[in-house]
Amino acid sequence: MQTKLIQIGNSKGIRIPKNYIEQFDLDKGKIEILIETDGIKIKSLSSIPSIETWELLFQQAEKSNEKPENDFFEGIANSIDDSDWTW
Repeated sequence: MQTKLIQIGNSKGIRIPKNYIEQFDLDKGKIEILIETDGIKIKSLSSIPSIETWELLFQQAEKSNEKPENDFFEGIANSIDDSDWTW
C-alpha cells in the first residue's frame, strides 16, 4: 500500500486503512511507534497486559496450577545481586 503524508494541524500524518486497524488491533488502546533502520513500525500495545492486570493473571495461573513448584529464579544470579542488594 502507498499513501501520502497529510497535514494535521502543525504536524503531518498518514491515513491507515480500516482493515489494517482492525487486523492489528490498533484501535484497542495505546500504540507504540518504533524507529527501525529501514523505516517506522506501528504496533498495538493491546496484547501486552498492563501492570494493573498482572495480579489477576498471577491469581488465575495459580488457580490453574500453572505456577511453578520450584523457585523459577533459583540459581540465576547477576552482578547486581552481589553488589547492590543487602540480604
